[in-house]
Amino acid sequence: MKKIALFFLFFLFVQLYGTLTIYNDSPYPLSATITSADGKVLQTLQVMPQHQATWEASSNSNYTFSQTPYTVTFNCKSGRLFGVYSYANQGAYVTAMQSEGDRYCKPRGSGQSSSKQGSPQQELPPLEQHDLDLGPP
Repeated sequence: MKKIALFFLFFLFVQLYGTLTIYNDSPYPLSATITSADGKVLQTLQVMPQHQATWEASSNSNYTFSQTPYTVTFNCKSGRLFGVYSYANQGAYVTAMQSEGDRYCKPRGSGQSSSKQGSPQQELPPLEQHDLDLGPP
Protein backbone atom coordinates (compact mmCIF):
# COMPACT_ATOMS: atom_id res chain seq x y z
CA MET A 1 0.00 0.00 0.00
CA LYS A 2 2.88 2.36 0.82
CA LYS A 3 4.44 1.71 -2.59
CA ILE A 4 1.21 2.69 -4.33
CA ALA A 5 0.95 5.88 -2.29
CA LEU A 6 4.59 6.80 -3.01
CA PHE A 7 4.11 6.10 -6.71
CA PHE A 8 1.01 8.31 -6.75
CA LEU A 9 2.83 11.15 -4.97
CA PHE A 10 5.80 10.86 -7.34
CA PHE A 11 3.46 10.88 -10.36
CA LEU A 12 1.63 13.93 -8.98
CA PHE A 13 4.91 15.76 -8.35
CA VAL A 14 6.16 15.03 -11.88
CA GLN A 15 2.89 16.23 -13.37
CA LEU A 16 2.86 19.51 -11.44
CA TYR A 17 6.55 20.30 -11.71
CA GLY A 18 6.99 23.32 -13.96
CA THR A 19 3.42 23.40 -15.23
CA LEU A 20 0.62 25.93 -15.30
CA THR A 21 -3.00 25.19 -16.03
CA ILE A 22 -4.54 28.19 -17.78
CA TYR A 23 -8.33 28.44 -17.90
CA ASN A 24 -10.11 31.06 -20.00
CA ASP A 25 -13.28 31.70 -18.00
CA SER A 26 -14.07 34.81 -20.04
CA PRO A 27 -16.44 35.04 -23.04
CA TYR A 28 -13.55 36.15 -25.31
CA PRO A 29 -10.85 34.19 -27.16
CA LEU A 30 -7.55 35.15 -25.53
CA SER A 31 -3.85 34.60 -25.89
CA ALA A 32 -1.93 33.79 -22.72
CA THR A 33 1.76 34.71 -22.61
CA ILE A 34 3.80 33.02 -19.89
CA THR A 35 6.78 35.06 -18.68
CA SER A 36 9.44 33.87 -16.25
CA ALA A 37 10.56 35.75 -13.15
CA ASP A 38 13.52 37.20 -15.05
CA GLY A 39 11.23 38.65 -17.75
CA LYS A 40 11.90 36.06 -20.45
CA VAL A 41 8.83 35.16 -22.56
CA LEU A 42 8.51 31.38 -22.35
CA GLN A 43 5.49 30.72 -24.56
CA THR A 44 2.23 32.15 -25.87
CA LEU A 45 -0.89 29.96 -25.99
CA GLN A 46 -4.25 30.60 -27.66
CA VAL A 47 -7.12 29.73 -25.32
CA MET A 48 -10.73 29.77 -26.48
CA PRO A 49 -13.57 30.80 -24.12
CA GLN A 50 -14.40 28.22 -21.45
CA HIS A 51 -11.37 26.09 -22.41
CA GLN A 52 -8.11 25.39 -20.65
CA ALA A 53 -4.55 24.71 -21.71
CA THR A 54 -1.62 23.23 -19.82
CA TRP A 55 1.82 24.73 -20.19
CA GLU A 56 4.85 22.70 -19.19
CA ALA A 57 8.34 24.08 -18.65
CA SER A 58 11.08 22.60 -20.77
CA SER A 59 12.82 19.92 -18.70
CA ASN A 60 16.06 19.98 -20.72
CA SER A 61 16.89 23.61 -19.95
CA ASN A 62 19.55 24.53 -17.42
CA TYR A 63 18.51 27.79 -15.80
CA THR A 64 20.89 29.92 -13.73
CA PHE A 65 18.03 31.59 -11.86
CA SER A 66 14.63 30.37 -10.78
CA GLN A 67 11.92 30.72 -13.42
CA THR A 68 9.17 31.20 -10.84
CA PRO A 69 7.01 32.99 -10.07
CA TYR A 70 5.53 33.15 -13.55
CA THR A 71 3.45 36.00 -14.93
CA VAL A 72 0.61 35.23 -17.33
CA THR A 73 -0.51 38.09 -19.56
CA PHE A 74 -3.89 37.71 -21.25
CA ASN A 75 -4.50 39.62 -24.50
CA CYS A 76 -7.54 39.97 -26.74
CA LYS A 77 -7.40 38.99 -30.41
CA SER A 78 -6.93 42.67 -31.26
CA GLY A 79 -3.79 42.74 -29.08
CA ARG A 80 -5.49 44.80 -26.37
CA LEU A 81 -4.47 43.90 -22.82
CA PHE A 82 -7.16 41.85 -21.07
CA GLY A 83 -5.40 41.28 -17.76
CA VAL A 84 -2.23 40.20 -15.96
CA TYR A 85 -1.99 37.33 -13.50
CA SER A 86 1.17 37.77 -11.39
CA TYR A 87 3.00 35.45 -9.01
CA ALA A 88 1.86 32.12 -10.44
CA ASN A 89 3.88 29.29 -8.91
CA GLN A 90 4.55 25.88 -10.42
CA GLY A 91 1.39 23.81 -10.61
CA ALA A 92 -0.87 26.89 -10.34
CA TYR A 93 -4.38 27.04 -11.81
CA VAL A 94 -4.57 30.43 -13.52
CA THR A 95 -7.89 31.90 -14.69
CA ALA A 96 -8.39 34.90 -16.95
CA MET A 97 -11.04 36.52 -14.77
CA GLN A 98 -8.72 36.45 -11.73
CA SER A 99 -6.17 38.56 -13.59
CA GLU A 100 -5.78 42.26 -12.86
CA GLY A 101 -6.88 44.70 -15.54
CA ASP A 102 -9.95 45.69 -17.54
CA ARG A 103 -10.87 42.04 -18.27
CA TYR A 104 -12.78 43.20 -21.33
CA CYS A 105 -12.37 42.84 -25.09
CA LYS A 106 -14.12 45.12 -27.54
CA PRO A 107 -16.77 43.07 -29.40
CA ARG A 108 -16.23 42.70 -33.13
CA GLY A 109 -18.17 45.18 -35.24
CA SER A 110 -19.21 47.38 -32.33
CA GLY A 111 -17.88 50.50 -34.05
CA GLN A 112 -19.48 49.65 -37.39
CA SER A 113 -23.10 49.38 -36.28
CA SER A 114 -23.43 53.05 -35.29
CA SER A 115 -21.61 54.30 -38.41
CA LYS A 116 -23.99 52.40 -40.71
CA GLN A 117 -26.97 54.26 -39.30
CA GLY A 118 -25.43 57.62 -40.15
CA SER A 119 -26.83 59.42 -37.10
CA PRO A 120 -25.59 59.57 -33.54
CA GLN A 121 -27.42 57.64 -30.89
CA GLN A 122 -30.24 59.58 -29.30
CA GLU A 123 -30.06 60.21 -25.60
CA LEU A 124 -33.06 59.23 -23.57
CA PRO A 125 -34.68 61.92 -21.43
CA PRO A 126 -34.14 61.56 -17.69
CA LEU A 127 -36.72 59.57 -15.81
CA GLU A 128 -39.29 61.62 -13.94
CA GLN A 129 -39.94 60.83 -10.35
CA HIS A 130 -43.54 60.63 -9.25
CA ASP A 131 -44.78 60.54 -5.71
CA LEU A 132 -46.61 57.35 -5.06
CA ASP A 133 -49.49 57.53 -2.65
CA LEU A 134 -49.75 54.10 -1.13
CA GLY A 135 -52.47 55.10 1.31
CA PRO A 136 -56.20 54.38 0.91
CA PRO A 137 -57.94 56.23 -1.93
